[in-house]
Amino acid sequence: KNMDKEANSENGFIMEDYPWSLDMDKLNLSQADSLFDMMQSEHGVEMSKIVVNKPSVKIKYSYGQYDEITKYNSFVLNADNGKDFSAREILFKINNNTYRHLKNDPHYFFEGLEFEGYEGDIPVYSIAQGS
Repeated sequence: KNMDKEANSENGFIMEDYPWSLDMDKLNLSQADSLFDMMQSEHGVEMSKIVVNKPSVKIKYSYGQYDEITKYNSFVLNADNGKDFSAREILFKINNNTYRHLKNDPHYFFEGLEFEGYEGDIPVYSIAQGS
């Protein structure tokens, strides 16, 4: 199995080349797959690429800029296979965990995940959000 450097990256950003908007509704798997297939063919990104080489990951994001008070939220994701995350799985799960807050937020563009460190043995990433 091909493990590229990104899957083992402990610093900087991953997935900054995956153009995604977090202002959609909750997606089911077939909706997500058709959007991911389109993104893969239009932008040449590999949706099956392993991007986090751990069974769990904590994701942090901010929202509420319209209220002039930025709020922060986070959630832990567990890999379906119990060992790692593909770009497809992590984006699908991020979308369905953030859409309530980011659907009407000005900073809804997914611009990658920034590695922040570990909480125990769980890697922590924050979503780089653009407007």
